[in-house]
Amino acid sequence: MPASPITFKKITIEHANVCAQLDSLCFESEVFDEFMIKSLLSTPYVRGFLLLKNEAPIGYSLYSHSGDEGDLLTISVLPEHQGHGYGEQLFKKIINDALKHNLKKILLEVRPSNKKALALYEKHGGEQVGIRKNYYSVAGSTTKEDAIVIVIKLKAFK
Repeated sequence: MPASPITFKKITIEHANVCAQLDSLCFESEVFDEFMIKSLLSTPYVRGFLLLKNEAPIGYSLYSHSGDEGDLLTISVLPEHQGHGYGEQLFKKIINDALKHNLKKILLEVRPSNKKALALYEKHGGEQVGIRKNYYSVAGSTTKEDAIVIVIKLKAFK
């Protein structure tokens, strides 16, 4: 059986509703809503990609950039499509785009409980540079989860 075709589409403000829907299905807290995504995409320094499988959206990524640095804002892949490398494909798409814009590094925050994401960033040279205490909300709770701050130096990708 042939593999399902995967394509990427550059995100525009018209994709904000689709991205918000994906985010709400991927995360239990800290969800990007349509208004937030439209606000981000209305600026010249936020870029991203929609991941399509058989032309249906299954994930997306957003990052911001300023000068020679970027901030990975999100990578979201529908739960039923996780574990197939799609998150890594979105991550690599961001890295390649950042390189085209002469960025030197990308910073990001990740939950310590998100072991898959931590493994992905470590695999691609991510280095922990800090902790942000009580950064993330925990769904259905008043407790907070820390964020691990990671830097990915893009010179390793050239």
